[in-house]
Amino acid sequence: MIMIMAFIIVFFTFALLRVPVCFSISLGAVAGYLVSDINMKIIPPALLNGLDSFPLLAIPAFIFAGELMSSGGISSAIMKFIQSLTSRFRGSLGTVLVGSSMLFGSITGSSLATVTAIGGIMLPEMKKAGYDRRYTTALLAASGFLGILIPPSVPGVIYALMSEQKVTEVWMSTLLPGAGHSRKLPSLSI
Repeated sequence: MIMIMAFIIVFFTFALLRVPVCFSISLGAVAGYLVSDINMKIIPPALLNGLDSFPLLAIPAFIFAGELMSSGGISSAIMKFIQSLTSRFRGSLGTVLVGSSMLFGSITGSSLATVTAIGGIMLPEMKKAGYDRRYTTALLAASGFLGILIPPSVPGVIYALMSEQKVTEVWMSTLLPGAGHSRKLPSLSI
């Protein structure tokens, strides 16, 4: 109980002094450990063992690949490809948004990178075509979620590590919901 109280007091003290939250939490944790009877020699190996994981190497690679693709213009190439397939159908811009998000999300593994890259191009286009801004942003947010569901995904790697599952099994378990989600979303644009 003393450990928790020390953490809370130190955390809120530093937070009220406008120290960044990450440092406030860290200092609170250190204060909690100092007042407890936990052997301090076990902390560094525990921290290093948590980071010593081969699948965690995939996360910076996904982030770097997403950044390269965002700045390299691959998102507009993906959208032009999807538009060439769907331009003759009604509601094709919504389908382009969903399809582009699905492809870009499966390449980068990040929903945030997907929403940023695809939304920056598609929001103005859909506004010019007369789509409601609220509808467009809702469709973009729902489509950005495909970056999490369709493998490879960063949250899938993190979940697999936390639950001690195989990364491939987690990715395979999200493939079917991702495919279903990507099939249903374009129907909202018609």
